[in-house]
Amino acid sequence: MNNETIGSATINASGGTGIDDAVGYYTITPSLVTGGTFSSSNYNINYVSGQFQVVYSLYNFQMSGTSSNWVQGTVPIPGIGNIKLTNLEYSSVTYSSYISPAYVNIDQRGVCYSTNSIPTINDSIVVDGAVTSKELSIDVTNLTPQTTYFIRTFVKIGNKVFYSNPYKFKTPKKPLNSILLASSTQYLSFPRSANMIASGDFTFETWIKFNTIGAVVMDPIFGGGVGDYFSIYSGNIAARFDVNNPCIADRAFAASSIISTGTWHHMAMVRTGSTITAYLDGAAVGTTSCTGAFLNSASVSTILIGKNTWRSGNLNAYISNMRLVVGAAVYTSNFTPPSTSLTAIPGTQFLLSVDDVSNPYKDSSPNNVTISAFGSPVINRGGGPF
Repeated sequence: MNNETIGSATINASGGTGIDDAVGYYTITPSLVTGGTFSSSNYNINYVSGQFQVVYSLYNFQMSGTSSNWVQGTVPIPGIGNIKLTNLEYSSVTYSSYISPAYVNIDQRGVCYSTNSIPTINDSIVVDGAVTSKELSIDVTNLTPQTTYFIRTFVKIGNKVFYSNPYKFKTPKKPLNSILLASSTQYLSFPRSANMIASGDFTFETWIKFNTIGAVVMDPIFGGGVGDYFSIYSGNIAARFDVNNPCIADRAFAASSIISTGTWHHMAMVRTGSTITAYLDGAAVGTTSCTGAFLNSASVSTILIGKNTWRSGNLNAYISNMRLVVGAAVYTSNFTPPSTSLTAIPGTQFLLSVDDVSNPYKDSSPNNVTISAFGSPVINRGGGPF
């Protein structure tokens, strides 16, 4: 801007000293006109935000008897660059940039971001509180997983807002965590509520990765008492439903040998009418007929995961996304197992999604029951089935 000559008119900025002249508050006036007249009615200087530049024009400018009706040029705005993204997670990212020292008298600075390609301060913003130039570093949170965003720095001086070029990025998929229960002292428990008792249709499902199967009398998965459970027992995928009221003894669906250790499996048990079907990885592996109310017996007034008070043994497996839905058969035929975290659909009475490592034992169902952990189970961050 300084000493840039058009014809014989030199444009000077008062207080400016060079290429990094500060933007914002000083007055720009033309001077040193040769062979003619020049006044404030003969020039115009504006900032064009979409073009990242200052546009200036001289008009009706008399120069040694030669008339130039329009002379125009541009001067770039001082730069905002060195943009970097670090610590990119499924819901957060750290953004940094460098603001030229030419920016002075800053009123506000920060970042704006959007799913639109040209974010502005009318979109989502994070203000860092500083009013200086040079380094800017901001943590942006509450992003949506697997979403493309555009982000850029903004600097506000008076009624002007200056932006850097937009930076495009995409948040990764939300990792699925798991809980390892691997000894007789490691298990979870929570109080049964009346709306968890399934007298009609219901669906129990979980993702599970066994380290061992059949090394103990019972590999208890869910339920936990003599009257009600879903487990590996006596070499079978087995269950009880309010035993002897009216359904007698265990109901074996399939040999446990069809389950591989060291591999994530989706297991489900679903009742439609009086027919209960067990599914492994979306395929039906056995059925039984029973009208007993699941989780109705006094033996499961406290529900256990990974433990049974009737038979010795313990679960040695990773679990994730365990859900109980009462009043609905979610699966009525072979299906493709879910590849995203389970949600609290209508009828959900228990949901252990393990999606928050800061609170891995959270029940995400409307019941929001308190889950107690015993024996310090291991939280495997990002170690889920998908």
